[in-house]
Amino acid sequence: KFHDDKSLYTGMHAGGEGMAEKSESRRNLTEGMGRTKLASGEEVTEGVLRKLFGSEVKHVFDEYCSGEATMDGKSFNKVAKDCDLIDSSLKERDVDLAFAKIKERDARRITYMQFLEGLVIFANKKGVSVEEVKLRVLANDGPVLHGTFAEANKFHDDKSLYTGMHAGGEGMAEKSESRRNLTEGMGRTKLASGEEVTEGVLRKLFGSEVKHVFDEYCSGEATMDGKSFNKVAKDCDLIDSSLKERDVDLAFAKIKERDARRITYMQFLEGLVIFANKKGVSVEEVKLRVLANDGPVLHGTFAEANKFH
Repeated sequence: KFHDDKSLYTGMHAGGEGMAEKSESRRNLTEGMGRTKLASGEEVTEGVLRKLFGSEVKHVFDEYCSGEATMDGKSFNKVAKDCDLIDSSLKERDVDLAFAKIKERDARRITYMQFLEGLVIFANKKGVSVEEVKLRVLANDGPVLHGTFAEANKFHDDKSLYTGMHAGGEGMAEKSESRRNLTEGMGRTKLASGEEVTEGVLRKLFGSEVKHVFDEYCSGEATMDGKSFNKVAKDCDLIDSSLKERDVDLAFAKIKERDARRITYMQFLEGLVIFANKKGVSVEEVKLRVLANDGPVLHGTFAEANKFH
């Protein structure tokens, strides 16, 4: 028992295992890194990864770790799938090989830094920039789950029944979200003239003319998700050789706030400016395309005729 029961260890042996794990982790950052290189030939180190990613995709990593501090191979593969990174240039087998390369020899899970190294490997394999892969990951709405829906519950679903701080909490959060976006987010995008895109510029270009279109695609919500943003581009015939679906996803990742999964009306308008720049047309032309849209195009099946109905 004195050997097997580690709670009875004393002296340096009492913390030996924890110290070994920390030493192992530290050794990975100094020895493991550098096996992968950027397209430029520069070795991938912890410093390089922090410069490329910082903590921008940390929330995505955490979501796929399901409460754990590290990520397993199945979740790593799911990130690649959910972010639409899997294609003819990056196959599932390549993702598994990347996981095997970045993890420590006897480990079954990877750290955040190893996850970032994996994203660099994805970029190299696909022949695209690390920035593009990062934007794809940021555009992700979180793990795509398949399961059953809970039954309706009026005390949860009917927000008019909320009391106390919950009664106004969501509205306050939305106002705070909108306010923060207008001060931090704007200015990253420019018009073809070089003028920075601000709230004032967007109001001058669009006003509230396309607000009804935005609302229709929000399905009763105050904000729009990435799937609906992509659908606007499709339904308005904006997708072509100059603006691909991938470009729309990247635009969504650029205009939304770091940890957000939805965009406000102002961010939506900024997205339309990005579309115009990408297509090499005027903002007015994109606006007219959106205004000509008759609303979400739905695809489904029709029920058979029933004389009793």
